[in-house]
Amino acid sequence: MANGKTLSPDIDTKLLTGILDDLDAFLRAGFAMRKKLSRILPAKYGSDLWWEQTVEQSKKDITAGRYTELKTKEDITRFFDAL
Repeated sequence: MANGKTLSPDIDTKLLTGILDDLDAFLRAGFAMRKKLSRILPAKYGSDLWWEQTVEQSKKDITAGRYTELKTKEDITRFFDAL
């Protein structure tokens, strides 16, 4: 009872569906905004977003051929000596 009136156990399913749809749209908009911001703002080192950005950039680098293969101990030594 609230203020002398009995609360109805009936749920307005149309209203509830609308609220859930709005929440879903808000969530998708939040993810889209996060993705846009991640392109211009640096993520905090070690954060989940930093890891996501690092993995995404690594995939782009590998696809573009920007990597070095080190197959032997000598390759590793030459690589680090050249730094």
